[in-house]
Amino acid sequence: METDRIKKLKAELNKVMSWRNAFAHGKLVHEHNGGFILEYYSGGSKDLLLDNRFFDKAEETIRYCVRECDSLILSRLIKR
Repeated sequence: METDRIKKLKAELNKVMSWRNAFAHGKLVHEHNGGFILEYYSGGSKDLLLDNRFFDKAEETIRYCVRECDSLILSRLIKR
């Protein structure tokens, strides 16, 4: 894989791991005037608004990571 693709894949995988940690260790709070907020700690207290925009971005990011990892695995198998 090219260096830029590897850097992007690492950055996107870091997002997925960060979200995983936030959900695993955070606290889900229902806001009376909207939706849900995930409160978590990652180098300081943080909040994550769980709205359609977040879930669309999460799905897009995860799909990108799966495609890139599949491509990497396939390219390694072909080189055998």
